[in-house]
Amino acid sequence: MLDQQAIQAGHFDRYAGICLLFEPGDTVPPHQEHLAAGSYAQRIFHGTHLDAPMQYRQLLADCRARGWHVAGTAIETALIDYGITDQVAQSVTQIQLPIKT
Repeated sequence: MLDQQAIQAGHFDRYAGICLLFEPGDTVPPHQEHLAAGSYAQRIFHGTHLDAPMQYRQLLADCRARGWHVAGTAIETALIDYGITDQVAQSVTQIQLPIKT
């Protein structure tokens, strides 16, 4: 997760935390946060977290072109990573950026 200040400052490698999703019946730690409902801009790309900075720049440019503004912490998820394949070329990452329109 990248917080709003890091995103706006162009620091796309300063992660503020990790995101764990829990299912019903899981033991949830006492200091969890909930993901806010709302509008998100999304970018899915072939690559890993190392490739994310360029994707954040493009996503922010797309948002600016539409008049959207960053409204919180970005969620970056490895959809296909080393846990699924050892072929880095097959990696897929998703960025979800909360926005206000």
